[in-house]
Amino acid sequence: MPLTAKAPIPPRVCAPNPGAKWVDGLNAHNDYQNRRPLKSALSNGATSVEVDLAFDPSGRLMVTHEAIGDPEGREFRATYVKPLIDRAKKNGGQIYPGQNGKFQLFVEVKSKNGVKQRKEAYEKIVKAVKDLPDSVEVVLPVSLIVGFPGQNPVENPPPHITFSQGFTACTSTAERGCENGERCKVPDQLDPVTPKDPHLTAYAEHVTVLNGSFSDCVSSNGSLTEDEKRKYQELVDRAHAAGLKVRLYEGPDGSKRGLSSGKFFQCAIVACNNDQRHDWWNLQIAAGADYLVTNHLGTGADWLTHCGSPKKK
Repeated sequence: MPLTAKAPIPPRVCAPNPGAKWVDGLNAHNDYQNRRPLKSALSNGATSVEVDLAFDPSGRLMVTHEAIGDPEGREFRATYVKPLIDRAKKNGGQIYPGQNGKFQLFVEVKSKNGVKQRKEAYEKIVKAVKDLPDSVEVVLPVSLIVGFPGQNPVENPPPHITFSQGFTACTSTAERGCENGERCKVPDQLDPVTPKDPHLTAYAEHVTVLNGSFSDCVSSNGSLTEDEKRKYQELVDRAHAAGLKVRLYEGPDGSKRGLSSGKFFQCAIVACNNDQRHDWWNLQIAAGADYLVTNHLGTGADWLTHCGSPKKK
């Protein structure tokens, strides 16, 4: 069963645009941990947010990083879906008036009870987001690993639901995409020139984003060598050639956010080294990457709208 070829994605070219109403590529990492979930993201022009969900004891989907419940009592639809619907109604169907692309909700389920509860949660997510406007896209993670079909819980997704997939770890330079010592590669199931498993083709058709960890795919210690920068550029180029966007999380991002208060506190100097953050953010811009994943929405927005900044923030 052939995989329908996706159109290659041209690399993002940053054009300074201070004062923009929205900031292409600004992704609110663990947005629900902000003091004003969604509102802070929208006020800073973010075009995508990340939301983790789990069941509370009564079976409601709550926004939380924990596998059970949510101390803040934030229900998914009330916190994210309904406000986006209301905003779009006020803006002629768009989240940001005049925005060309779609606003994205990256949603993941935290569950201690395995595949069965995950499938149940995803069925509830599909139901909860069914009346979102066309200007909003929901991105759900799937696994394209042969032998684990239960990890792919959404059959025949509606048009406004797409999938993200993890990168494949490189284990040998003999593998395609790993020839130059890369740490990660585009999964074979999504690589246009590799054989496909027919059982996973239906899911692969709907994958739009490759989602991975900075430490797994770029650098284990935060420092970026010229060789690491080159390999990351090649990874982004390969993904774009396959018609896939790239989203890497847990890169150097400065101070950390308190889990319940939404405030920031200073973390260890190695993890918070501003020079590492500047290098990483500048590399994202230079590589034409699709998402700048950050806890610091104001700083991230300023960085992207100025295409980098010499200021130490």
